[in-house]
Amino acid sequence: MRECFKECYRVLKPGRWMTVEFSGTRAAVWNCIQTALSDVGFVVANVSILEKSHKGYRAVTTPTAVKQDLVISAYKPNGGFEDRFDVERRQRTESGISFARTSGTFLSSKSRETTGYNS
Repeated sequence: MRECFKECYRVLKPGRWMTVEFSGTRAAVWNCIQTALSDVGFVVANVSILEKSHKGYRAVTTPTAVKQDLVISAYKPNGGFEDRFDVERRQRTESGISFARTSGTFLSSKSRETTGYNS
């Protein structure tokens, strides 16, 4: 399964989407699909339920039959979003550190004024 998703990732253009429909009852297979998508580089954006309007004989007569399918929507990142997010994260971190330093200096000088300690 991983090799299949690897090939999909290779041929899909950056920023484009892929949809995978899962119809089964085994959680291990579901987990394998999600892991394989992430491992090859896809970003899973949404998982939704697809209601089956026409149920087959087994779905009606057996309690363990699949009544709904799961649909995974994933995309191949284009790099732009991730790069912008990384730059913004660094800027926010630097702003936070600067704020903490300024606030710390201000608070420590205020506490010295109110307590009368000047060390």
